[in-house]
Amino acid sequence: MMSAKRYADKWEILLQPYKVIKDPVHKDIWLTETETRIIDTPEFQRLRYIHQLGPTHLIYPGAKHTRFDHCLGTLYVA
Repeated sequence: MMSAKRYADKWEILLQPYKVIKDPVHKDIWLTETETRIIDTPEFQRLRYIHQLGPTHLIYPGAKHTRFDHCLGTLYVA
């Protein structure tokens, strides 16, 4: 049986900040190593090319809302 302290130490290691992403809405989004590994997968990176608002970004250049940005914001809020 693992003691409560050893169990807490393992979680503390997993939750240490590893990387930061600058976001215009949420400012700094700190990521753990596990989150960074997930974001670096080809499946997650494909979200950069799926636009939330369809072709709206062609008319309004500031409307750059991708599923990738949305997922990072959701990660921050969660």
